[in-house]
Amino acid sequence: MKHRFNFNAAFRRIMFWQLATLALLLTSCSERTTSADNKSAAVADDSPEALLALGCRYKKGQGCARDVKLAEKYLKQAAELNNGKAWCELGELYEYTSLVQDNIEQAAACYQKAVEQECPEGYSNLASCYLNAYGVSYDAEKALALLHKGVEAGSYEAMHLLGSCYLEGKGVEPNRQEAEKWFAKSVAIAQTQAESGDDTALKNLGVWHLIGEGVPEDDMQSRSCFEKAHALGNLAATEYLATSYMYDETIPNWMEKTTNLLKELSDIGYPYAAMELFKLKAGDSLTCNNMNDVQREEFANLVKQLEERGSRKDPFAYMEQGFIFGEYLVDGRNLEKAEEYYRKAAEQGYQLAYYQLGMLARRNYPELAREYLEKAAASGCMDALGELCIADAWSLALINIKPNSYKTPEDQKKLEPFLTDCARHLKQREKYGRDTKLRNPWGNETDYPEATFEEWLKGWKEAADKAPLARRVMELFEQPPED
Repeated sequence: MKHRFNFNAAFRRIMFWQLATLALLLTSCSERTTSADNKSAAVADDSPEALLALGCRYKKGQGCARDVKLAEKYLKQAAELNNGKAWCELGELYEYTSLVQDNIEQAAACYQKAVEQECPEGYSNLASCYLNAYGVSYDAEKALALLHKGVEAGSYEAMHLLGSCYLEGKGVEPNRQEAEKWFAKSVAIAQTQAESGDDTALKNLGVWHLIGEGVPEDDMQSRSCFEKAHALGNLAATEYLATSYMYDETIPNWMEKTTNLLKELSDIGYPYAAMELFKLKAGDSLTCNNMNDVQREEFANLVKQLEERGSRKDPFAYMEQGFIFGEYLVDGRNLEKAEEYYRKAAEQGYQLAYYQLGMLARRNYPELAREYLEKAAASGCMDALGELCIADAWSLALINIKPNSYKTPEDQKKLEPFLTDCARHLKQREKYGRDTKLRNPWGNETDYPEATFEEWLKGWKEAADKAPLARRVMELFEQPPED
């Protein structure tokens, strides 16, 4: 599964395990060219294992030029001979290239076939689909059941994704200790496999170093893992590596390196890479008001491609369009258009779309923003919970500064549901771990630096010393009412 380009810091944290796939820099001509004798020998052995190996070679471009059509041919033959790994590889191929099927629902169907063959990788891939409404309807319960089966099958990827669910409260109560247990098990297996040159393990370690799950957060180590995995032909590592190089001026020729990687992905029909390549060439200052005719046509075609993918149950396509219209490129900003696309993603069942909807609505429609952020927080979005807590603190501050407001017992009673919600949000925040950092609601109006739960609690206690309403929140936090 995939990670998407250019999401904000919150999305980078909450979407890390949605893994990408695609592409590899072609090796030298002599290494790329497979002899006719070797090809004939490979095809002559029509066992599913041989067909799988040949399909993966064409998919990765290892020892031959990458050819996604030939990759599909051999992977499909292996899959039809009941090879579960081939179903996984085929599903991944369908996700990322428009040169073959480019069908998100078909990709999820392939992962289902892999699960039916009891392929360990299939469990985590299909679970990720269910957690992200990717080609299927959102279903955290089914995802967790699949992950537990994957763990039983020995899949370290299922172990890590299960740990992520416990960390973020996706379908389960947040439990950092349980999350760390699964992270430790998965990392131990991945490190052993990476030492033997397994490209998938290297890519996964790169992801985990990027966000500090089970291993120290280390951008340089993360990049090193991606580079090694990329050199071994891992498709997902290419996208991560492009993202790692992007706009990092400490890297010599970062623009050229990023462009080359994005072009590889774009050349095999990956619309996200094509859009990112367009934005990279256009520059941050480019808007529709100063595009030339060629740029306008290219941009319109890219938006159309994303729209088509979105209609085929790819909520990430709608999220990307929401980001584009909400941040830049289209007459500066077009928040109504951004909201339209985020809403489409939400309607497909993609829970994190509610976070973006909440952020768009928070200034002009605070009650609607709360409704959206509650939905996102309930699905395990820590950043949505953080924004709710910031809104709680601001609302309390505004109430307390109003003269002669909410002074009588009757007025205070009317506030009790709101104060209970404040305490509930704080209790949810505690479950994510006292060392976990989120934006501190007790910062100032322009800066909410990330802080631990203990620092949050200190702010609430200081407010409670001055304001009765904050004091009531602390009482409800320390002794929650019975349901």
